[in-house]
Amino acid sequence: MAAGGADDVRAVLAELASPNFAFRTAAGITTKTHLQLGFVEGVLRQLSHADENKPFRVWQGQRDGKQVFTLESRKPKGFWSLPGIRQFGDWLEAPAIS
Repeated sequence: MAAGGADDVRAVLAELASPNFAFRTAAGITTKTHLQLGFVEGVLRQLSHADENKPFRVWQGQRDGKQVFTLESRKPKGFWSLPGIRQFGDWLEAPAIS
């Protein structure tokens, strides 16, 4: 994994699992964990390529022109993932992004 160690990787995963935010940005995780941006981006990149059966696999997408991340298990699913429907859902209840 990345050079920061297992505890730092767990800190990134904890931020992705936080119920306070629907989606996280690399910069938001960096601010909260005080880890270097390059390290956080590397962890997110590696975890987005993890085996799809792993609970720590990372999903990435775009929201409001920003690249956002969350755990694969928390990604938008089904009907609400369709582009027009997603915007309507966001209008009803905007996702928290940091």
